[in-house]
Amino acid sequence: MRMQAAELFEQEVKPPEVARRLRVSLKSAYQWHQLWREGGVGALASRGPSGSRCGWVCTRPPIPLKGRSDSGA
Repeated sequence: MRMQAAELFEQEVKPPEVARRLRVSLKSAYQWHQLWREGGVGALASRGPSGSRCGWVCTRPPIPLKGRSDSGA
């Protein structure tokens, strides 16, 4: 979708129209436009999934549940 936005920006389509055409928020369209102005199409390339990286929970072994055997019976 960001690559579609870049194509529209190259055609001098304004962020509000990009937001309408691509059905994204105005905020996203303006953020993409700024990135595109500063770094071109490459600046809009995906950087992977958003969100924080896994921290404490993923680095610790699972806590065994009392009263259950390894077979789950």
